[in-house]
Amino acid sequence: MSGEAKLFRCIKSGKIVRFTPPWSNPLEAIEQWARSKPGKTAVAGLINGNRWIQRTYCQLLRRVLTITKALRDLPPDRLAVACGVHASLYEAIISALTAGREFIPIDFLRKPFDLQMYKFTDSQATAVIIPSMDEMPDDLVKPIHQLRMKKPHLKFWSLGDNPMAQVNLLAEVNDGLKLCELSYPHENWYEPSALIYSSGRHGLPKGYFYHSYALAANILSVSDWLKLNQRTRFLLTAEMDCCNGIIPMLATTASGGTVILHPDIDAENFWSVVQETDADLIRTQPQMIEALLQNLDKFTSINRSNLKYIITGSGYLPRQIGLRFFETFDVPILQCYGTADTGGYVLGMAPGLSWREYELALRDNLVGQELPMCNAKLSNESGANQRNSFDTNEGILYVRGHGVSCGFWTGSEIEHWNDAWLGTSDMAVNTTWPDQDNYQIRGRLEDTLLIGNQRFWPAYIERSILDTFSFISDCIAFALPDRTGQNVLHIVVVVPSTLPSYRRSELLSLMQARFHAGGVPGLTEKSTPQEIIIFDEDQIPRRYDGHADRAILHQTILQQMLEQESTAS
Repeated sequence: MSGEAKLFRCIKSGKIVRFTPPWSNPLEAIEQWARSKPGKTAVAGLINGNRWIQRTYCQLLRRVLTITKALRDLPPDRLAVACGVHASLYEAIISALTAGREFIPIDFLRKPFDLQMYKFTDSQATAVIIPSMDEMPDDLVKPIHQLRMKKPHLKFWSLGDNPMAQVNLLAEVNDGLKLCELSYPHENWYEPSALIYSSGRHGLPKGYFYHSYALAANILSVSDWLKLNQRTRFLLTAEMDCCNGIIPMLATTASGGTVILHPDIDAENFWSVVQETDADLIRTQPQMIEALLQNLDKFTSINRSNLKYIITGSGYLPRQIGLRFFETFDVPILQCYGTADTGGYVLGMAPGLSWREYELALRDNLVGQELPMCNAKLSNESGANQRNSFDTNEGILYVRGHGVSCGFWTGSEIEHWNDAWLGTSDMAVNTTWPDQDNYQIRGRLEDTLLIGNQRFWPAYIERSILDTFSFISDCIAFALPDRTGQNVLHIVVVVPSTLPSYRRSELLSLMQARFHAGGVPGLTEKSTPQEIIIFDEDQIPRRYDGHADRAILHQTILQQMLEQESTAS
């Protein structure tokens, strides 16, 4: 697979030209493996914490062909796939791709119900695929019932017997069905296929459409980047409703490897799951990396087994955390970058580096270099070229490539991109290391704090403070105007609610003295907080992912400042 993918680096010449993948959809690759390795496990998933579901390549092919045929015979509804981290719903995604049906993966198990209902309404999905009752996760039953109440006209199709569904897509498994009988029309390559929504961390989720051509490009790109092959055992612990989860799964299956879906993994059982599944590649969230380091005392023994790499996705991972994890567990973290509109992965750290090279890359917080079917560049055309707080080559990151979405969903139509170069919302730095262009993501432009004529990223400030003061459990930085109208750096720090008031005053004085003396590594004079506000944990508004809701917290602090000024006057 990796050798074939290298043939398609056609955009490196400076212009994008169409390429011809070795298959028109992932099922063609599955058919090849079903012939050569029929008994090999293609996907295994844990249900309700005590039962594994496994599909060999032969079983996966037979089931997907049957589901595909059933979807072709049903009305052309836009499908929602009710995804948890579940094996049968992975089959539904492959079947929808093969059938040429538009589909939307929706995660009811890890995302708030109201957020998922918004996706249903916005996408105008008219049918939803759910597992059989025998393979239904217990936690999925309640959301499905709620969905039936909220959307009484929604059609329910199941992957096996399920009384909640009107149609069983696997009612008649046809062992004689051949892929050639369900050949994918070539003209459908450039028709909308997958509608993938953003996380909703910066407002309401936004849907981006991908055609099969773009998904194939992403699959080949990730296969080449990670050097996937028949021996790969890929463990997914993150969401299945985003490209960051779907693409590595499809790439592993197309490469003949094994996909392992484990929805119940946490910091306490992480290493035992790694040993049990014999995974050599893991896709997890940056929060898991931090949690593993915070629970070191709970690990009596750690068996890394065959684990080679961990992919953290495109979330921010502080450099100190990445380095400490690597030094503690001797497992490289392959940082990478991608968003909902760029197909999930456009930049990635090269695998196969030496120990020292990984250490240097993590120290510099690199997210990597261009992946095979992507170009990246920096530009200051959006007005982001104000003087920044770092003496580096910095600008807005622009990307282009075969795997970029064709446009975003407005709720009624696709708004297609007008330019081959797609501007992201992130500021990045370009550096040559060790002999190729690499990129470091600073953060979203809208998140920067403008103090004087310099921009600062709150994540850098917050991490420096958290690493210095061990008694703080969280820190949130803001730029708020003082009485002269000039922005001043404020921080909200969270301390244990059990601390008496006199102890809080002592800690506040300690922090102020340390800041005044310049004793916090990583902070300059202008990035040193001028005001410190102490909150209890239950006073911090949180988003569904556990992060502080900065918008609400910002308004809360402004309201407190106004009340204090009113009282003083």
